[in-house]
Amino acid sequence: MTKQQLAHFEQKRDQIIQILGEIKKIAGVLNVSPIVDILTTTTEDLKKERFKVVVVGEFSRGKSTFINGLLGKRILPSSPVPTTTILNKIVYSEAPTYSLVFRNADRMPQTVSEDEFKSIVAPDEPFEEDETAMIVRNEQLERITEIAYAEIGYPTTICSHGVEIVDTPGTNDLDAAREEITYRFIPQSDASIILLSGKMPLAETEMNFIRDRIIASDIKKLFFVINFKDALKTESDQNKVMQYIKEHLQSVVSNPRIYMVSAKQALSAKRRLLGETVKGQAVPLEETGYPEFEEGLSTFLSKDQGKTKLLKPTERGLRMLEELKRNHIRLLLGTMSLNMEQLEKQLGEIRGELERARFSSNQTLQSLEMNLMASGIKIREELIDSLHNIANSAVQTISNYQGVLDNDEIARAVENSVAPMQTEMQTRLRQLQTKLMQEEFERANRKLLSEWEVIEAKIVDSLSFSLNVSEDEQHQFHTHYDAGEIAVKTGLGSLGIFGLIATFHIAIPIAIPALFFGGSFLYEHFQNKMRERLLGEARVLIEKRYRDGIPQAASSFDEQWKGITKRSVQAFQNEINLKLDSIVNRLELIEYEYGTEKYTVETREQELMSYLSVLEESKRSLQSISVNLQNE
Repeated sequence: MTKQQLAHFEQKRDQIIQILGEIKKIAGVLNVSPIVDILTTTTEDLKKERFKVVVVGEFSRGKSTFINGLLGKRILPSSPVPTTTILNKIVYSEAPTYSLVFRNADRMPQTVSEDEFKSIVAPDEPFEEDETAMIVRNEQLERITEIAYAEIGYPTTICSHGVEIVDTPGTNDLDAAREEITYRFIPQSDASIILLSGKMPLAETEMNFIRDRIIASDIKKLFFVINFKDALKTESDQNKVMQYIKEHLQSVVSNPRIYMVSAKQALSAKRRLLGETVKGQAVPLEETGYPEFEEGLSTFLSKDQGKTKLLKPTERGLRMLEELKRNHIRLLLGTMSLNMEQLEKQLGEIRGELERARFSSNQTLQSLEMNLMASGIKIREELIDSLHNIANSAVQTISNYQGVLDNDEIARAVENSVAPMQTEMQTRLRQLQTKLMQEEFERANRKLLSEWEVIEAKIVDSLSFSLNVSEDEQHQFHTHYDAGEIAVKTGLGSLGIFGLIATFHIAIPIAIPALFFGGSFLYEHFQNKMRERLLGEARVLIEKRYRDGIPQAASSFDEQWKGITKRSVQAFQNEINLKLDSIVNRLELIEYEYGTEKYTVETREQELMSYLSVLEESKRSLQSISVNLQNE
């Protein structure tokens, strides 16, 4: 992956961090702790910002070798048989580390050796006759179900530039892990790589996965990479495969990004460049297809996705900057010509208005919380109805099944039936969630904005003779209280209404794994039994698995919705506290400085004007960065 593109992102990030530091310094001098806290958190989050790249592919696509090719080292073990369904996250570390993170959040991550890690993700396949080995193997599989993912730390170049690579289980393993890939990991990624094979271009299962499982909002972040370029001996063969895949993908994806690579040759070439001795014929890295792919991925990350990552803190800096100017520096300037008696009278009136507004705002937030919980009940009912419809479809598929009594064929029939319904459900419920949340946020925001306008009017009435704020600035001041900052503080970006909706990524739980037929279950039951009886048993099993999962799905949704409601209300509360506490803080400082005669009016005025000058320069810099980012 090209260093230049990612370095460009890092350069802009560091520039923003420097400007935010200047704003924070002034806030600290003025004792405005809420703004100091916000900018401290913003800066720390920006320093830790990472690009998450998810790699998805069926078995036998060379996924481990492909990722090793990106990293330039043999880190993930490869296996001729399907590896276990454990998810691996590769991050930067100065020394190699391996740790297991468990599904039980109360359980601490466990550090393991490299050999232990490899034995988990790519264990040796025992002979069926070896009962002891089979017992050990089954114990390993049981342990794997407890693991959420493995985190691998390694000193690789790509990860040193803020990229995390997520290696997912094979997508033809049609189970709950695959559901997690499509409804959690891909939506939360910055880029998702769908790895295909040049030897088996675009299998039916791959096309079904892309068409039926990837929701529309995630299509734009997909990269299609065809592996085994070296198996296609001529350029004509390579072009035919590329054209075939492009034609089929275009029915689902507009202008798909398609690359062809040889992961094996790229890994060998990079290892040689690092001074390692590698067997086999040396192929230049330029001929492996990796440089072109890495250039495209780097550009997408640094410009398209990087834009969003940098715009949020830039806009936040501008908001905090205006908060400092209008609610603090100009408030100080506006009180400098008052005597102590006048000041105490006017500040007392403002404090009374602040307490009234705080009480009224708390009532608004209580209503918001109740209304959001009521909205959650509506979504929950829709979820349960949808899951029952999916269960009905799965059962009906077995009733109508006319194919051969084969595990994979029956599983595929059920998958083809329920997959489009599951994806449609995700989209429909997300739209319903957006609509209901938007309505409640807008209602709460109107009430809170009205409260803030009353407070501001009181301040302007008391101090307007010396504030010297232009009409345009007063309008911005009036409308500055909005939910944009709420979105920032919840880390939810700036999508949709207040940025609070699309990025919650509620993973609506799908009732059951699609391939519960795994192993030899149906194979053993199908032998020596009549077809009708067998399908009847399968129908009962499917009915039980799908129906039994619905209460758990509803319960899981309830927990997620409670968390969303809590974070939403807290975000509004934080914004209210920032506004009200900042003014209280400023009034106390004004009284203190007046009471101690800490400064002369002329000296203090010069000092405050110098702060305004610095903030104006910071504003111009941040606005320039914002414009450049949006125009890239």
